[in-house]
Amino acid sequence: MLTRQQQAMIDRRALPHVIAWCHDISRYANPMSGAELRFGFPWDLLRTYRPEATYVAVSQQRQRTLAGILGCPLERIRVIPNGVDADTLLGLSDLTQQLVKERDLLGADVIALMPVRITRAKNIELALRATAALKAAGLSPRLVVTGPPDPHSLDSQSYWSELLTLRRALKLDREAVFVYEGVAGLPGPLTIDASVVAELYRVCDLVLVPSHREGFGIPILEGGLAGKPIFCAAAPVLEEIGAGSVYQIGADEPPDQVAARIQAWAQQDMTHRLRRCVRQEYTWSAVFRQMIRPLIDGAAHSLEHKS
Repeated sequence: MLTRQQQAMIDRRALPHVIAWCHDISRYANPMSGAELRFGFPWDLLRTYRPEATYVAVSQQRQRTLAGILGCPLERIRVIPNGVDADTLLGLSDLTQQLVKERDLLGADVIALMPVRITRAKNIELALRATAALKAAGLSPRLVVTGPPDPHSLDSQSYWSELLTLRRALKLDREAVFVYEGVAGLPGPLTIDASVVAELYRVCDLVLVPSHREGFGIPILEGGLAGKPIFCAAAPVLEEIGAGSVYQIGADEPPDQVAARIQAWAQQDMTHRLRRCVRQEYTWSAVFRQMIRPLIDGAAHSLEHKS
């Protein structure tokens, strides 16, 4: 009888604005359910359209079915889909959640991960320039470098300063993420453990290893186990590990060409296209920001206008 009480409250104007969130439709009112339909009181209440209410369906199919049952125009029913909880699904800790939120990683078109320490051998400057080329091509990229300046390298701090200068020059303050700089509430210098790096493997789209030289290449193995495509230098040891299953970066390949190859992969790979669509449009944070918040704000504005 809850539906009857709600309708009575609408009649008395005791509910100033009603949002009817119709996730499911009763089988006894839905002619598509296959069940025997029921009519009369109270079942006809489920077929009663109230123009005072804002109706929401979770899909276009539900929208069409509900409009037919209520006998109202299709446009009177908004479509707001269900969402997924990315933090839970990806198993993200509080620290990684904070990093993902602050840098809007889930809103990116391409997330490249460099699970390395900051040292000249890793050729991070090429990664920065390739990220800038992706941005210039109209994409919203993110480059995430997980490690701190290498304490065993004599000029790592100098190299770190050069990278920060290059990031500013390329206007990548938002796109190039050095975890070492920390997050709100946990400022740098920040060093993360292997479990957080593992979480970032789950968040990223690809692993980028454009190193000048490598002694082995653990990121290729980790990225492979995580199911991520690898874009790496054509170094002998990386070729040995990758065994023809990686995207090789030539020694003299310009950054814009590397970016073009990454962009081509992103456009062609169906798994990536779906992944990007889900995180940009179907996570609960995206659904709330793009659809639920405007709905609530619109209802509040309508109440203010009436008062």
